[in-house]
Amino acid sequence: MLPLIIMLVMTTVWTPEKAIKEYVQKHYPWPSVEVTDVVAEEKLPPYPPEQIIVNRGPVGRAEFLFVYKKAVVVKVRARVEAKDWVLKTARPLIKGTAPDRDDLYLSLLSVNRIPRGAIKDWQDLKGKILKRSLQANSVITTSVLKNRPLIKRGDKVLLIYRAKGLRVTAMGIARQSGARGDDITVVNLASKRYIKGVVEDEGVVSVFQ
Repeated sequence: MLPLIIMLVMTTVWTPEKAIKEYVQKHYPWPSVEVTDVVAEEKLPPYPPEQIIVNRGPVGRAEFLFVYKKAVVVKVRARVEAKDWVLKTARPLIKGTAPDRDDLYLSLLSVNRIPRGAIKDWQDLKGKILKRSLQANSVITTSVLKNRPLIKRGDKVLLIYRAKGLRVTAMGIARQSGARGDDITVVNLASKRYIKGVVEDEGVVSVFQ
C-alpha cells in the first residue's frame, strides 16, 4: 500500500510546467518565471524526468528535452516568460543629476526587453551622475552614467608633484572638471604654468614628471 500512495503523490504533484519552471529558476538568476502552453511531442511518463536540456530558449517560445531512464527523450515545447528587476526613473531627471532612492524605483521587466547594462543594484549608483537627461520610467543603464566629478572647473586644488621618489606640493586652480582618474588641466598658482594632472581625490591632483 505504501508504494502505491507514494506513486499517487508523485503523479499528483508533478507537472511538466512545474518541472520547466523549477529548472529555469535553478539555472538562471530571474526572480519571476511563468510557464504556459506546454506541449509534449509524445506522452510523458507519470513521473519527473531525470534531466532537462534546453534545446531552444530558455525564454520565449522555448523547447526542452526531457530525459528519462533507458535513454527515453521527449521533446517538450513551452512558452516561458521571465522577468528581472531593473531600476527605473520615477520622474524626469536632468543631465548631471546624482540619482538617489527618491528618484528611482525597482520594477520587474521581461528579460527580452531589458537593455544591455541595465542596473538593479542601488550600490552601482554610488558616486555616479547622469550623462544625459532621462524621461520618467526610463531604465537606468551603465551607458547613461558617469563618475561624479570630484573637482569642478575653478576649484582650488592641491597639486602633488611626484618624480623619482620625490613629492612636492603646490596650490593650483582646476581649468576642467574631473572624476577620480580623469586627466584635467590645472594652473600652478606659483608658476602660472598650465599643466596636466590626474584627479586623485576630492581637491587633489597628482602630477607625474
